Parts: sequence; structure tokens; C-alpha cells
Amino acid sequence: MIADPTDSRPLLQVKQLGVRFLVKGGFLRPKKQLKALTAIDFDVAPGESLGIVGETGSGKSTLARSLLGLVDPSEGSILWAGKPLERKSRAAVRKDLQVVFQDSLGSLDPRWTVGQSIAEALTTHSSRSASEIDQAVQKVMTDVGLRLELAGRFPHELSGGQAQRVAIARGLILRPRMIVFDEPVSALDVSTQAQILNLIDRIRKSEGLSYLFISHDLAVVRRIVDRVLVLYLGRIMEIAGRDEFFARPRHPYSQALIAAVPSTRGHKHQHAVLSQDIPSPLAPPSGCVFRTRCPKAADLCAATVPPLVENQRRHLVACHFPG
Repeated sequence: MIADPTDSRPLLQVKQLGVRFLVKGGFLRPKKQLKALTAIDFDVAPGESLGIVGETGSGKSTLARSLLGLVDPSEGSILWAGKPLERKSRAAVRKDLQVVFQDSLGSLDPRWTVGQSIAEALTTHSSRSASEIDQAVQKVMTDVGLRLELAGRFPHELSGGQAQRVAIARGLILRPRMIVFDEPVSALDVSTQAQILNLIDRIRKSEGLSYLFISHDLAVVRRIVDRVLVLYLGRIMEIAGRDEFFARPRHPYSQALIAAVPSTRGHKHQHAVLSQDIPSPLAPPSGCVFRTRCPKAADLCAATVPPLVENQRRHLVACHFPG
């Protein structure tokens, strides 16, 4: 479905979203509360791509699962085209909101052929005839660069790149308005990554898709998104346009993440690379959750959670001492 350029409403709005889990404390120990996400606020416009980045344990996958209805929010709301996205309404938007997971091979039924896997959503969500479904499968296979003879193959006969193209074809077959890509190229070699990223970018431009691109790899994100959202221990640290983010990161965590990206131009990064491991989400630091690894940390950071504020147009940062 092509995005309507005259529609100024966000396609997806997330407002003060929080997700909490109760975790077993062990023998005779009380359960502990894990705050996976806290006060998450962002939106995605029709046709826009948003990258969500952060280290392992930052809450990226939990955010994806909550948007897809696989995890129930503890508080806050998710709006789709201006309407609350609740459990009872998810079936109506399922065809418009699709997902491509990291383990593309594991997401395919080993007993089904490629053609059957791609056609599954159509047989579930439409009343098309068998010949119409076959035509749709052939078209989407061509769109993602899969040879039509692969339709009769089984998942174990595919390469990693082919399996990922099948996963993308499954996401596209219903012509959705948004796709959530959860680490879609992290398991692929560099040359295959480049092919898949080019494919995703080409399809977005031709179909007018919106998408969320979740990754820990900032070099990949830089190639593929319009804006970047940085998560750390379940909180948003920074949101900015791609070029602004990589040229002028304001949060010390963002600066450290960018400093860790290998430079192909021989430039030396001016910010320190992260040291220490990310704290346990079961016992996050008080105040600013990043303060235990932050070179700018002061007493204020331990006492008060910094609000997410806009320091210039659409560039938001949650830091008492943004740089």
C-alpha cells in the first residue's frame, strides 16, 4: 500500500509505553520486577524509516514484541493511524503491520515449501483463488529477487540470503503499511548484508513503506534509516534525524556508540568507547540509568532522571549535560 503524502498523521504513535516483568528470585526468594521499558515516546510517519539502536539488554526486542502484540504493555498506549492498538483490534491491522525476524530460517516451517510459506498470510487474510495467490507469490518473489524455481524448495535448501529474502517476501505479500525488521541482517555475511539492505531500501521507496529497523549495528542503521532512536536499559536516550545524529550526537551514550563504529576513512573518534558492561535491568542505577558508565556523571545524575527534551527541531536528548 503506497503511503498517502497528504496524510500528516503519524502512522504509529507510542505514548509513555512501559513494560514490566516479574522474574523469579530463586529458592525462597521473592520475585523481582524487571523494568524492560519505561516512558517510551515516539512516532513514525507514513513512509518513514526509524532505526532503534542500543546494546544487548537495552530493550530493543521487547519494544518490537510489544508493538506486535507479543508482549502486553504495563502502561502507556500504542496508536495505529490515530486509533488505540489493543488486543481486540490487532487482528484488523495485522495485514498492515508485519515483521521480519533475525532468524529467518527458524521462522520458516521446515515442512512447507518456499511458495507455501510466502502464500500463508494470503490464505489466512484474504479470499483470493488459488491462481490469484500463485500470481501474487510469483510477483513478490520477483520483487525481492528470488528465482521462481525456488518456490518448490524447502527451507534447508536455501542459503542465508535466500532465506532472508523469503522472510521479506512473507512480510510484503499482504502489501502492509509498516514492517518491523528485528536484526534482519546480523547473521549474514557482509556482501549478503549489502544486498538485503539495498533490497529493503528499494522496496521502501517503491512501496511507500514505513518501517522500524532494530539493530545493534550503527553502520548498518546509518545506511537504511531516516531517524535514529537510542535505547539504554529500557529508556530513550536520544532521538534525531540520521544525518544530525551521526554528525552531532548529543548524549554521551550515543557518542560512545558512534565511537565504537569502525571508520573506513582513517578518522579518529573524539569520544571514548564504552567501558564496563551494561548494568542488570533488575537493578538499574538511580537517576540517569547511564550514569555508571558516563564520563560526565555528577551528583545530579544520580538524584534525578533527566527528561527527554527537544534541544532543536526534532532532536531530543535525555541528559543533564548534553554535549
